[in-house]
Amino acid sequence: MTISLTQTSIFKDRWTVEVVDDGSLVGDGNSIALDSEGNPHISYVDKQTSSLKYAFWDGGEWNLESVDNEILVGTSETYIDNHDVIHIIYTHELTGIGHYDKYAQKSGDEWDVMTLDFNGRWSPIIDIDSEGRMMLVQSQYYSENSALMIFKWVEGGPPEPPDIQSEGIITSSDLVFGSDDSVHILYQERIGQFYSEAFYLTYYGTYEDGEWVLSLIENRSMYVGDVLNFRPAYSLFLDSDNEPSLFYINQSQVLVRKHLSGNEWKDEPVYPETAKVDEYSYDNLPVASCRIDIDTKGNFHILLIGDTKDHLIYGKQSGGQWVFETVLSSTKVGQGDLVIDSYGNVHISHFNEITGNLEYIKGQTTKYDNYIFTANTITIAVVIIWLAISYSKGKESRDNHQE
Repeated sequence: MTISLTQTSIFKDRWTVEVVDDGSLVGDGNSIALDSEGNPHISYVDKQTSSLKYAFWDGGEWNLESVDNEILVGTSETYIDNHDVIHIIYTHELTGIGHYDKYAQKSGDEWDVMTLDFNGRWSPIIDIDSEGRMMLVQSQYYSENSALMIFKWVEGGPPEPPDIQSEGIITSSDLVFGSDDSVHILYQERIGQFYSEAFYLTYYGTYEDGEWVLSLIENRSMYVGDVLNFRPAYSLFLDSDNEPSLFYINQSQVLVRKHLSGNEWKDEPVYPETAKVDEYSYDNLPVASCRIDIDTKGNFHILLIGDTKDHLIYGKQSGGQWVFETVLSSTKVGQGDLVIDSYGNVHISHFNEITGNLEYIKGQTTKYDNYIFTANTITIAVVIIWLAISYSKGKESRDNHQE
């Protein structure tokens, strides 16, 4: 028997919230990363000025900077390499068939900004290997009904993996380096027209001996009505043994983890845990969006926004179980991101849609956090307490006898 105590049952008010930028309509499209000293860095969009902004904590206060004052619409992803250099990928402009993206790198006190090649229907993805080199993958239209996935080192590196030509249009992708710098790719493609029946194929692949080894892990057939409710953006993560896990929100708004069990991919509902993977009531759609990170021990951490947007929920995988707690409630929560530091502390960037401010939220870990008591531990504790009580009663009896 194992008894798990949730974090909120042990202590209260462990979440601290502070305003980073109190301008009007600032903070959407945010992304958070930590430098080598554990200080948070946040990229975000200022909708009033149509600009990309950047905030960082220097150990004493927040510092705000403008990165690009010429964006029409924006989402961003922030990365920090081994040399504490800041890298940001962000959407610059949407068009009828795709969007344009930019890449910014901080050099000293200045930002170097470059426009990337025209992208398809999905933003470019980057990841950083153990030597601090950054690889970027973009999807570009190859023909009317197919696309190319192109792999590039941002500032040089070993030979790049060959392009992947899809049979359909790329709708989402993710790129991750393994602990041995092996390259892992995840992508989904749509075959068929958007306004009629279409097939959504999801592939997982590894780059081995100069070529891609790809495996089809899911094939869904959907009509336009289903597609409007189901456009899963898969996220790829690797554990310390480079075993892959994929996370996505399915058509029933259930957060699902797909992982390898032997040679077979298994689906595990994460939130709500009691839901069936492909069956859930549309009267109570629980998950609107999520962000995920993995800590140094291989445990997953999740930031969830409920479909009604009145709760910001944090979840952690611990001892094979998921533990969830509410970070914010009774407010109209907006888009957010999270990252976990080496001590297990949770760092969250959040756009408060009521105040229009960018917020930073920290979840402090204590030695009691997520503590697991086993049956043996409880048994030993009970025996110790019983012996203490018996000794106390025996001493009292002896004292009375002596009197």
